[in-house]
Amino acid sequence: MTKSDHIERYLKALSDSGSSVLTIKNYRSDLLAFEHWTTDNHAKSKLENLNLSKIIQDYADELVDEEYSPSTVERKLCSIKRFLEFQNIDTRPIAHLVQRYKPQVEQEPVWLTNKQLSKYLAELEINGFEEHVAIVLFILNTGVTASELCQLTWGDLASVETHGGRKRRFTISVGQGKRARQIPLTEAAAEPLLVFGLDSLADHFKKKLKKPIFEMHGKAFTPKMVHYLVDKHAYFFDFSVTPQILRNTFCKRMADADVPLQHLAKMIGVKPEAARVYYAQPVAGLEQLLAAAEKVSI
Repeated sequence: MTKSDHIERYLKALSDSGSSVLTIKNYRSDLLAFEHWTTDNHAKSKLENLNLSKIIQDYADELVDEEYSPSTVERKLCSIKRFLEFQNIDTRPIAHLVQRYKPQVEQEPVWLTNKQLSKYLAELEINGFEEHVAIVLFILNTGVTASELCQLTWGDLASVETHGGRKRRFTISVGQGKRARQIPLTEAAAEPLLVFGLDSLADHFKKKLKKPIFEMHGKAFTPKMVHYLVDKHAYFFDFSVTPQILRNTFCKRMADADVPLQHLAKMIGVKPEAARVYYAQPVAGLEQLLAAAEKVSI
């Protein structure tokens, strides 16, 4: 069995365990890159017989020389470590190397203020294609990631009955594995889908089930394309806009509207502790601190 066969067997195990398509894609990219590197540098050696600590250190050094960020190096080393563990190879000698590149301080999420959001949407409305406007509004009203958005098909959309039955309401199945969830679509979230053919869906429903929702001129959007179209409309501003920042903005607006933490976490497919970053902690004044201290006075 070749190294590539071992990699494919590992990726199948990840798929069977519910890992997302994007996760598996990243693992494949990281592991094949490492395989090519070891083939070029240690073609006649087996991984079991190599000095892993030395080999991984050399590989990490080369990644740094190629100007990969520490977080990317850490991700690639983690991919290799987990693959080797799957092969029942002792990875303790390289654990400290992985830790070395781990970011020491997690970056706080960035979102748009109401003023920034208004300026960005005004620019988008004037100069953006209607498909671009629709994609931005969909993210802002659902909190999906760019990858999740690109994977959506018409088969993920479901109609639900509402009280009185006067209005059509929809839910959409988003994500895979542990992040799979049903998102209820408000009118503001469903309206962008009209640009991509929601109003004519019933006429060709069976044919469209596996068809990506977000297409333009017959070509499905990719995460890279989504990132480009979102970013380019913020070019003249003094603030950045990315699909992740739009998602963060959705989350922050939900938190500011007093949506319970558990509800937001379920909506965006993360654990409550991860969603907690969007809930601003009130700054205590002198009176509040004094009152708190008096409660525990002895």
